[in-house]
Amino acid sequence: MCYQGILVNLFVLVLTTLSAMSAHVGTVSAEIRLEVASSMTRLFMGSVAAGSGKPLIEIWAARNEYESVQLLLTDSNNAGITSIDFGDLKHIGGDSIYKAGNCLARAPEYVYVERNTSRTPANELDGKAPGWYPDPLPLFTENSRKVVNSVWVSCYIPDGTRGGTYRGEASLTVGTSAYKIPVRLHVWSFALPKKPGLHVSMWTHVPQIVKRYNTKKGSRKFWQVVEAIAQDQSKHRVDISFVYLSLIKTTKDEMGKYRFDFTDYERWIEIFRKQGIENFEGYPLAHAKAHNIYDVASGEKIKILAGDDLTYEDKRYLRSILNAINEENRKLKLQGHYMQHVGDEMRGSQVRIYREIAEIVREEMPDVPIIDATHLSASDRKGMMDIPVTNMVAPLSKERNGIGKKWGRWWYTAGFKPRGRMPNRFIDYPLIKMRIIPWLNWRMGVSGYLHYAYNFWYGPSGESPWHRVQYGKYPPGDAWVVYPRRDGDKEILVPSMRWEVFRDGLEDYEYLKLMESWKIRLLADEVEGSVQRDMLRKKLEELEITVKGEIRSRKVYTRDPMRLEDVRKRIGLLLDQLEVEFSYRE
Repeated sequence: MCYQGILVNLFVLVLTTLSAMSAHVGTVSAEIRLEVASSMTRLFMGSVAAGSGKPLIEIWAARNEYESVQLLLTDSNNAGITSIDFGDLKHIGGDSIYKAGNCLARAPEYVYVERNTSRTPANELDGKAPGWYPDPLPLFTENSRKVVNSVWVSCYIPDGTRGGTYRGEASLTVGTSAYKIPVRLHVWSFALPKKPGLHVSMWTHVPQIVKRYNTKKGSRKFWQVVEAIAQDQSKHRVDISFVYLSLIKTTKDEMGKYRFDFTDYERWIEIFRKQGIENFEGYPLAHAKAHNIYDVASGEKIKILAGDDLTYEDKRYLRSILNAINEENRKLKLQGHYMQHVGDEMRGSQVRIYREIAEIVREEMPDVPIIDATHLSASDRKGMMDIPVTNMVAPLSKERNGIGKKWGRWWYTAGFKPRGRMPNRFIDYPLIKMRIIPWLNWRMGVSGYLHYAYNFWYGPSGESPWHRVQYGKYPPGDAWVVYPRRDGDKEILVPSMRWEVFRDGLEDYEYLKLMESWKIRLLADEVEGSVQRDMLRKKLEELEITVKGEIRSRKVYTRDPMRLEDVRKRIGLLLDQLEVEFSYRE
């Protein structure tokens, strides 16, 4: 079928859907309003749903993609949504079935934000603190709210799914009243690559696993949590695992020789590799808690790197462990897949120690790139690191030489930078600010994104992140994107709205890279049919101009979720047309 025919059929389908939907709306009582909204929408306590005004769940997605929408309820009786179930969806052009088990329902819960992020204009915030914000996304069946007025629907499109449109419905009850909600799934003919196009590092903090799950490092429960983290990060297109070097059990014998037990280190690598995460970065060497050393004779823990200068013993130990890690990585075949941190955001007097440790790394690990977040200028950090990770507010790094070249340019966001007009992942920032980060990576030619905290569930008060989302002057939610399991939860980890929306942005990045690759193919005349090729090449060029118009800079980008989703949909439709046209010819 030609692409024009596909569009006609889709147009007829939409008209049919609207007709059926109008009839369906009549079955909803005057006291109840059901509508669908973007995943970038927050429904605050006591607010009225602001969605499409249509009780129709409609999703457009590629194969190997997750896509989410929200079902919002306005209910004067305050009965809430008490159940939701999905039926299988049937392809409109045949017998293909999209299984209901690929869709999952979650119910946003609320956390209390004490104060808004500082140095941020009111129009760059979402809601006003103090107040309750939706963020954790437990399974619908495990929500602790008495009244549920929003449901997060997330569907995964398996790689082998047939392209085209699927129809079905979801069954929903509000109080004791039952409703049927039509579901439309449009699967494009192309697939997102399994290997992420954007390098993403989200630091996993081992001490927080131990504390929040009340377990010991290396225990069965500990490894269950690590496996859940590896699965979750893989599903969210993270391609680099942050490895605590304290997993290496180090002893110093009576002769003063250091011996290393890599059992836990190897298990960590194995778990993440099993989930498709192939790259690893070692914990910053300059941080004392990176090291786990015991004296054999006394059984006491040995302090290392405790002073303002490196001692002879510090250097001897560093050479020993780096040489051992390098040999271990060769055994594990990690060459080209391992990076080493020396010190995070080091400055002032710390720079001297950094340079000394970096010199030892280069001697003992000559083929391993040094990567670190840094505030230093290009001239001040010269020779210190191979992959300088600069803050999003800083000028882009231009160092792209040597062993760090293949990793490209990187940037990071953190607690105090960026703020204001630039994006970040705070709970009180509009969710589009989380999704837009990968778009900006593409726009600015930045190949990697780093954040220091996937699960830094820390607070001086010791309170759970479910109960307190900020401490000190830090913005709310900066330190984690997932929540630890509560008593009774089936899931080991509970995702946040911000984490799900960030994955949407990473998938959008793949759309943009596919658009780029098709443009290159068409310019290189790799496909037949000059008239059609030129027409599609022009469409690609026009669409690229549109994208760059919506994403102009780190401060100038669309704040409208619908506009961003419309651009994504336009890219998807064109990629689908290219796939249908030229895959058929090939």
